[in-house]
Amino acid sequence: MGNVRLEKLKNKLSIVGTMKQVNKNNEKTDGYPYYSMEREKVDKRIKDAGICGIAWGVLTVIFSFPNFALKDLLGVLLIFALTFGIYKKSRACAIAIFILWFLLVAGWIAALLIGPLAHKNLLPILAIIGIPFVGALTYFFFQGIRGIFAYHKLTKFKNKE
Repeated sequence: MGNVRLEKLKNKLSIVGTMKQVNKNNEKTDGYPYYSMEREKVDKRIKDAGICGIAWGVLTVIFSFPNFALKDLLGVLLIFALTFGIYKKSRACAIAIFILWFLLVAGWIAALLIGPLAHKNLLPILAIIGIPFVGALTYFFFQGIRGIFAYHKLTKFKNKE
């Protein structure tokens, strides 16, 4: 009975990665598994997504400072609110910040297709410099989504016990 339940848990938590079946003393167990390494990975993914949200908000303030408008303030407040939601492990906030980031990147790509004349010739330079930043934030926001969903699966299983 216990092994069947453990196999079901492993199938449900496959998003987390490889799981260890050890107790707190690093001894193999046949009963309830202790997932210390997996919980650390989950927490790191969530923390990294939160740091990226803060970095995005701060960079938005810095780059929009000369012509700071109300829409920029609302955008920064939205970014920081969603980042706080990630800190609180909200699935909706993690998905929303990823979608917001994806739409912003799609807007940048569309602006690149229109041409640099419409954007004061700064866009090609910012695009080349920003490619690693865009890739990193996309990766960490996606990992944050995975981490938050895995966190809720882990806590749901713990609460059933």
